[in-house]
Amino acid sequence: MFYYHLGLMGTSFMVLFTGGFIARYEKRQRWWLRAHRGLACTGVILAMAGFAAMFLGKEGGHFRTPHAWLGAVVLLMVFVTPVLGNLSFVMKGKAATLRTIHRWSGRATLTLMAVNLLSGLFLAGIL
Repeated sequence: MFYYHLGLMGTSFMVLFTGGFIARYEKRQRWWLRAHRGLACTGVILAMAGFAAMFLGKEGGHFRTPHAWLGAVVLLMVFVTPVLGNLSFVMKGKAATLRTIHRWSGRATLTLMAVNLLSGLFLAGIL
C-alpha cells in the first residue's frame, strides 16, 4: 500500500499545483475557473484516497512520526482551501477577504504538501 500512498499523494500534489498555476497565470482565459475547480476537486479526491491507502496499509500505530502529523494537517488544509474558495462566491459581502484567505491557504497547502512529500521520501529511504 506504500506505493499507492506515494503515487496518490504525489499525483494529488501535481494536480493541485496545476490548479494553482492556472488560477495564478491563466485568469485571462475564459475556462480558468472551471479548470481550477475541477483540478481542486480531483486533487482532494486523490489526497483522500492517498490517506486511505496509508491508513489501510499501515500495520500498527498511526501518527507516530512528524510526517504523519503534518500529513493530517495537509489533508485538513486540502479540504478547507476549496471551501474558502467556494464561500467567496456565496458570501458576497466578504468575497474579497475570503479570496485573499483562499489564495494564502492554497499557497500554504502546496508548500506544506511539498515539505511532507519530501519528508515521506526521506522517511522511506528514497531520498
